[in-house]
Amino acid sequence: MNDALFLETENYSSAAVVMPPEKRVDNPWTLIPAGLVGMVLRLGLKGGYRMLGEYSPLADSMKAKGLKGAKRYYYVFFLATNKTARGKGLSSSLLQRVQTIARSQGLPVWLEATTEYSWKLYSHLGFETVEQVTLGSDVSSSEGLQQQGGEGVPVWGMVWFPEHHS
Repeated sequence: MNDALFLETENYSSAAVVMPPEKRVDNPWTLIPAGLVGMVLRLGLKGGYRMLGEYSPLADSMKAKGLKGAKRYYYVFFLATNKTARGKGLSSSLLQRVQTIARSQGLPVWLEATTEYSWKLYSHLGFETVEQVTLGSDVSSSEGLQQQGGEGVPVWGMVWFPEHHS
């Protein structure tokens, strides 16, 4: 998947997909194997368009603001922990591995939190909130599914700089 780093712990109880510097997630060679077709089928054409057409420009704008001109950075594309394994620090340990890799190269780490729980976790690990936006207001649920009058999906753009946490 476009040279992504795949990290896991506790027999895949928690896993992360991290894009290395100068590699992007939003290209056909990454999106199709990552489930683009299934996403469009689940969200519908309008939902799929919103995901790609609305989200990418907002995320790029937040990155430009938060990365302060840095062109090379790690991007945490995906991070999840099985519900039965939560509370053990597994996601934290994976993110700390990413921070160690990034620190060794003097590079920042970018991610987006999509729940208040994940936002608090990332903040605790030293990630700074750049901006909070809401995607799909009035047309989707907080999970991103089509829902007329829905609250939309909250997204917190967050960055971690190694020089702030040496």
